[in-house]
Amino acid sequence: MLVATAYSWLARFVFASPSIRGTSPSAADVQCLHQYESSHGHAPLPGRVTFPYAWQRAGSDGGNGGYLAGQWPSFWTGAVTGWTGLIRVDNTTYTFMGNPNPLPEVAKQTSAAYTSTRSIFGFDVGGKVSLEVIFLSPVTPNDLIAQSAPISYMAVNVKSTDGNQHDVQVYTDVSAEWASSDRSQKVKWDYGPSGNVAYHHFARSVQAAYSEVADQAEWGEWYYAVSNSNGLTHMSGADGDVRSKFTSTGSLDNSADPNFRAINDRYPVFGLSIDYGSVGTSAVNSVFSLFLSQRDSIQFDGTGNGLQPVQSLWATQYANDLDALSALYGNFRDVYNGCVSLDSKVTTDAVAAGGQDYLTIVSLAVRQMFAAFQVAGTAANPYIFMKEISSNGNMNTVDVIYPLMPAMLCFNPSWLKLLLDPIFQVQADGQWPQPYAIHDIGLHFPNATGHADGVDGYYPLEECGNMVIMALAYAQKTGDTGYLSQHYALLKQWTGFLVDMALIPANQISTDDFAGALANQTDLALKGIIGIQAMSIISNMTGNAADGANFSSIATSYITQWQNLGIARNANPPHTTLSYGQNDTHALLYNLYADALVQTHVVPRSVYEMQSNFYPTIANEYGVPLDTRHVYSKSDWEMWCAAISNTDTRNMFIGTLAKWIGATSTGGPATDLFDTVTGGYAQQAGLPAFQARPVVGGWFSLLALNATGIPGEKRRHDRYIHLREYLECCPLPCNNGHPLNPGGKRTYLIICTHCHYDHIGGVAQFLRGGQTSILASGYGRDFIESNLPKHSYFDAIGKPTPYFSVTHWAESFEHLRWPLPMPGQPEVPEDERVDLGMTVIATPGHTPDELAWYDEGEMHLYVGDSFYEEGEQGMPIIWGPGQGDLVEWAYSMGKLLQFVKSKNAEAVTKAEEAGDEEWTVVAKRVKVGCGHQTPSVDGEEILEKLAKGWWQLINGEIPVYKETKVAGEAMTWWRRKDGGPHSLSFQAPVRIVEDARTFFAGAERRGFTG
Repeated sequence: MLVATAYSWLARFVFASPSIRGTSPSAADVQCLHQYESSHGHAPLPGRVTFPYAWQRAGSDGGNGGYLAGQWPSFWTGAVTGWTGLIRVDNTTYTFMGNPNPLPEVAKQTSAAYTSTRSIFGFDVGGKVSLEVIFLSPVTPNDLIAQSAPISYMAVNVKSTDGNQHDVQVYTDVSAEWASSDRSQKVKWDYGPSGNVAYHHFARSVQAAYSEVADQAEWGEWYYAVSNSNGLTHMSGADGDVRSKFTSTGSLDNSADPNFRAINDRYPVFGLSIDYGSVGTSAVNSVFSLFLSQRDSIQFDGTGNGLQPVQSLWATQYANDLDALSALYGNFRDVYNGCVSLDSKVTTDAVAAGGQDYLTIVSLAVRQMFAAFQVAGTAANPYIFMKEISSNGNMNTVDVIYPLMPAMLCFNPSWLKLLLDPIFQVQADGQWPQPYAIHDIGLHFPNATGHADGVDGYYPLEECGNMVIMALAYAQKTGDTGYLSQHYALLKQWTGFLVDMALIPANQISTDDFAGALANQTDLALKGIIGIQAMSIISNMTGNAADGANFSSIATSYITQWQNLGIARNANPPHTTLSYGQNDTHALLYNLYADALVQTHVVPRSVYEMQSNFYPTIANEYGVPLDTRHVYSKSDWEMWCAAISNTDTRNMFIGTLAKWIGATSTGGPATDLFDTVTGGYAQQAGLPAFQARPVVGGWFSLLALNATGIPGEKRRHDRYIHLREYLECCPLPCNNGHPLNPGGKRTYLIICTHCHYDHIGGVAQFLRGGQTSILASGYGRDFIESNLPKHSYFDAIGKPTPYFSVTHWAESFEHLRWPLPMPGQPEVPEDERVDLGMTVIATPGHTPDELAWYDEGEMHLYVGDSFYEEGEQGMPIIWGPGQGDLVEWAYSMGKLLQFVKSKNAEAVTKAEEAGDEEWTVVAKRVKVGCGHQTPSVDGEEILEKLAKGWWQLINGEIPVYKETKVAGEAMTWWRRKDGGPHSLSFQAPVRIVEDARTFFAGAERRGFTG
């Protein structure tokens, strides 16, 4: 027995300048830009939701990450999305974007870089002026309405570089190719001002709602806009006519082509020109925006009313398109600043988690992932619909949401719920009659028609495991156990499939369906086992303890058998297999990541270490193959493996993926499936070129693991993920080179000094197997059981509350004997119980449930947060609002002081009786472990000094140091600094101190009252 103290697929890439309208870049912003430089084969231009999406492919030599001029931006399929940029300096015209015919002289591109939300290009124009072009695709994970609006911004920023004044005009146009992939379709257009903007409007003459041609939307209204200001001219017409007008005159003639026609009939374009006049060293700039209005964006059969249109969320806020356009254009500055902040956060977090290469990786993923989402519904009942881009177009595919889950947990875990909501709803509404989890909610975006006939992909083990794990991940991150209760029946039903199928999986496909079906897949079986243990946690979180115990018992049994079935132990080095018994095979064991992410802790640490040591032995130039059948790999699964590997292996995964980003020959949007030898697309007959898929959200695996759970549970960049692994796996010299509890053979006793989040947050890791005893103060039982999320402060910090049952409510000064009495277990006769040499003491004050425990053999007293030893920075005593009682605390501290004095006296007496005078001089004295950073200090000395400071506080002799806030309540910090290591300070709401002063008014000045 061991004792522990529980302490959007429309890439809205539009150009936006860092110095537009007062948004000049900060030093951090500049750092952010330069840190993202890459030679990846494409650059995102506009992209936000599934259709207004464009990419810039690399130039023939990949220069600077892809030249804007000399080629056309394109949709992810490769279809041209015509977009031209020209700049005229002193009557000479240069091309900075697109490939017009004839092609004016190309401006010299000097730089290209990207952040999570921006693509930035720099140009030297004729040695006279610099031109900066920035595409901004807003990512606003905490603002659903803003994220739902399919608008992107493009800004240009021009200034003289030779010290002279220059006459400058800028021209851009978009073509009717944005309106339809069917170039024979007829398009209509018009032009007009609307408040602060002037715009071109164009659309298919005959709309085909909710339909696509070659994955491009065939309905919706397009708007290309700029500020309605002096110097603006406009024109619509044949591409050559409009561009030549600007090239020859430096302006447009404000005319509109009256001849509506097919897209490929003299290719209509919609041009805007800005005349800046004379430009010097002070920059001039403009913002352009591209907006697609699809007010009804989705058809959904999941509301109980048949197939119904679902409105885009942004459309619920604006009466018409022009109101929306004007408002969204006017919000550019705020949106830009918000995106800079997001870029900066991604930069800081990514570099801290995995270095510069990891930043290169995750920053490329952000826009691609969010561009696959369509936010629709109402503010009261929003949904997120997702397109499985390039692989088949399914909607809200469960095994596509699963790999991108880490990014959702990082950016906003409620997005994970909103992605799962339509899936739960379709199955609850009868649009899926099968008893196992559905694969998707519609064959092709944007039509979420369900599968009422029960015919869909057969992925029972895959999708049941995914749904249970994702539901738990969301609830753990948000504390929303009501969501688990709401869907408990379905989750339990799906777990039944896991129980039936997980250990010995039948011949079936997994999420890697392109690789084919296979029986007894080792990694698929592991997902099912982790899913069963996840359901155990869900059961306990929702008050279904019997289910929890049952599922945990099954998972524990299965994982032992799985290790015998799925590990090639005699291989050199040993590793898990692709399928049971095939010891000459291997595969990425990516589902192991879920064990760490949702803290099921069902898989022994030895499996983590084994796989981590194995992966480098099979790595190719650009990564580790998915399995032995092919040399291709999946980058999302590679990063899942990276997150749970040791430092060297993690860095190998990150380094090879970053290398691939800089060298791949794919040339299009990021693919998650590529050849690890050549760096190109995976070569397999009938296999589509995966690209632009949202599963790149899986690249955020390291950050999600760092941010999951509570302090002490997050992934560190060292060997062990959590304390239990350290106890069971870490060899210690002080224990003859063995772990303290090898293999977890000894049971655990957890002593909760009090229920604050930083003292119970690690309890969950010790619950596996049902042999852990948890002790807490019986004096504070009501406090713990009445509202643990509030009283623990997990609610206040926005973290999930660990759910566990206290097995023994201790009395004050109870001497512990093992085993402790446990609910539902027969009491062990007293003569069969073992003396633990430990005493627990109730010490209410900091919280009602505060307790201390004393190790008699070591003469060490552990007091939790009853007090702190103050170092140079000061460690205040904190009474949480509505929790602390300074009067009770004083009596508790008096009780401890008397206890410590008596133990010290006993030690001296024993030494004297033994005649050991030398030992008496250096008599062993009680040491105290207190607070967060003091493992051992003389107990009597610190308590005496604490008593002195206490009476100084009561008598008003300690000055106020400063005012602060804790959990939203005003707190006052009194501090006494009299030198030495034991200077003490007090922090509490004023009312608590005043109540104590009133209670002790007139009392004789003395030490604590025990």
